[in-house]
Amino acid sequence: FEPWAHRRFLLKRIKWTTRTKEVEVGLCSKAAAANGSNYYAWTHRIIVANSMNTDELLSENEKVLQFLSLHVRDCSAWHYRRYLLQRLGRLKEDRFAEDVANRYG
Repeated sequence: FEPWAHRRFLLKRIKWTTRTKEVEVGLCSKAAAANGSNYYAWTHRIIVANSMNTDELLSENEKVLQFLSLHVRDCSAWHYRRYLLQRLGRLKEDRFAEDVANRYG
């Protein structure tokens, strides 16, 4: 747990770039693959995903589907997938509401 908390501490102090997100997601993937149902790695990945835009979230969703095809019993990965789907659903609703407001508001 402590290494992940330290990473979050450091990440709060830097500017998030696409490369930063890629490194963090890669690290989480390695930790999850090495240790089944690694709750802390997937929780850290949620924090990284909070900084992602829609295209990045869609790409992340594909990566998680690939992971889950190999690790079907990883409950933490399924929880993360649920988070992504909820997040993508909210983003779509926000875009729809914004589009309606721009057209008719």
